[in-house]
Amino acid sequence: RIRKPGWAAYNAALLPVTWLGQDGLLLTHRMSTWNLCDWDAQGSPLEKLPVVKGKKTVTSKIFASIVSDNFDVVLPMRGVEGLGHKEHHCD
Repeated sequence: RIRKPGWAAYNAALLPVTWLGQDGLLLTHRMSTWNLCDWDAQGSPLEKLPVVKGKKTVTSKIFASIVSDNFDVVLPMRGVEGLGHKEHHCD
């Protein structure tokens, strides 16, 4: 898991690909404002959701990049659009 202030990246997956004639790896992962890695299994995980504009909210998106076999960046990370993104609220 990689952390950036306010976001966590997890559930990485690698798939061998050829991009513009170069062998490499498609790297996909989920980025979220919260994830179960922070949950200590005590009580409901919903109690730990961050509060945004007065509501417990989580935002989660899928990102992808292409890296070479030695993990040099070939195509920088980009959001994967069109996946039916929703905000989740718990009142």
